[in-house]
Amino acid sequence: MCMTMRISRALALKKNKKYFFTGIACKNGHISLRVVRTYKCLTCKREWEQEWRRKNPDKDKIIRAKEVRKNALGYKKRFEAYATRKGKKYLHLLRKRYKQTNTAAVNENISKRRAHLIKAIPKWYEKERCQEVYKMANILTKTTGVKYEVDHIIPLISNMVCGLHCFDNLQILTATENRNKSNIHT
Repeated sequence: MCMTMRISRALALKKNKKYFFTGIACKNGHISLRVVRTYKCLTCKREWEQEWRRKNPDKDKIIRAKEVRKNALGYKKRFEAYATRKGKKYLHLLRKRYKQTNTAAVNENISKRRAHLIKAIPKWYEKERCQEVYKMANILTKTTGVKYEVDHIIPLISNMVCGLHCFDNLQILTATENRNKSNIHT
C-alpha cells in the first residue's frame, strides 16, 4: 500500500487490507501506516517490538527459533538466494568473523556435538572399520582432487530420529552431495 494514498480504516476493512493510512500523525508524532485490527501505528509497533526484544532476549530467541523451524524451507531458500548473490568468499569471511567474535558459542556447539557423538557410540563400536572409511575418504580426495567426506546416513542429531556412530551408518559422499543432503530428518 502506498503511503501517499489515503484510505480509511472502514474502507480497508471492506477490502480485507491489513493496513490503512490516514496521513494523520499518531500520538507519538509518526505519520505512517496503521494496523487495521489494532489501530496501531507501524512505527510505534516496530519500536515497541525492538524494546521488547531488548528486554526479553531469551524469550525472543525461543520465539524466533520456533518461527525458523516452522518455515525452515523458506529460510533455507532465502539463505541460498543470499549466498548466490554474495558469493562463497563473502560467506567464508562471514563464518570466519563469526567464529572469531563468538568463540564461546562455537565451542559450545562443538562440545554439544561431541557429547552427542559419545552418546551415539554403541558398545559394539568397531573403531578400525570406521577409521578405514575415513581413510578411504582421504584417499579418494587425494586421488581425484574432489573433496570427499564421511557422512552419517541417519544423522546423529535430529528431532525425529538419531542414528549411531558406527560402520553401518557411515557413507562416503562428495562435499557437495553432503551439503545438499543436509539433515533431512530434522
